[in-house]
Amino acid sequence: MNQKFGAVIEGNVMERPSRSIFAGSIGITLAVIILITVIVSARESTCQTKFDTNRPIYPDATLVSEESKFLQYRQAKYVSTSAAGDIKEWYNKIINVAIRESIAKNGTRGNVWDGQWEIEASDKGGSTITLSRNCT
Repeated sequence: MNQKFGAVIEGNVMERPSRSIFAGSIGITLAVIILITVIVSARESTCQTKFDTNRPIYPDATLVSEESKFLQYRQAKYVSTSAAGDIKEWYNKIINVAIRESIAKNGTRGNVWDGQWEIEASDKGGSTITLSRNCT
């Protein structure tokens, strides 16, 4: 029996001690966990940034709630004293103008907000505005 570089050599067969294989597995497992954590964190941050970037907020709207589900969606609700039709018209105009200007200038949609909006007339008068964006 010979010993060379921490390995045991018997005849023509070289065997490594089992602890070195186990130690390598732990290192690889930790590296994979760290890599997955970094990727997931970057994706979550990107989702939040895309939701917040150039988010169109109706001029007299007041934020009433924000909601998010990790890596799934972002949502913000606003209330306004304006009529639902006026708000819908404003969103259609502001988003379409921004998209046209960005395409004319950059050839792409660029940083124009790319979420969805829903406007509902409130029973108490005014409207509820829901802005949302899926992260998937």
